[in-house]
Amino acid sequence: MGRNDPCPCGLGKKYKRCHAVLEVATGSGRTGHGFNPEQARRVLTDAQESLIVSPLSQRVTRDGTAVEVEIYGDGKGAWLLEVVDEFGNSTVWDNSFPTDNAALAEALNVIDREGIVAVIGSPPASATRH
Repeated sequence: MGRNDPCPCGLGKKYKRCHAVLEVATGSGRTGHGFNPEQARRVLTDAQESLIVSPLSQRVTRDGTAVEVEIYGDGKGAWLLEVVDEFGNSTVWDNSFPTDNAALAEALNVIDREGIVAVIGSPPASATRH
């Protein structure tokens, strides 16, 4: 299953925004055979409720293109970083950060060093760029 595929739990989200969060929260790294959607929903809801949205989360614009820099605390002292483009594509860092400031600095460094296109995904075939 790819990160951009629909999550098999049936919530209607992309796997990376749904069950991948569950795997990070539980450390399981398991999907597929033996998948229990009801149990997954309960664990996912618990994991999402424990996430803390950083006040440093913000919209960043470069060269007329904007992305949302989303920073979440996991409730255990680590900070997770995700950048979401206008099409809903997200870039999620594999490693966590010790502070939300460190996560924001990393996002801004990548955007400034590599250009905002580094965190922009492909538009859906039916999308019109705004």
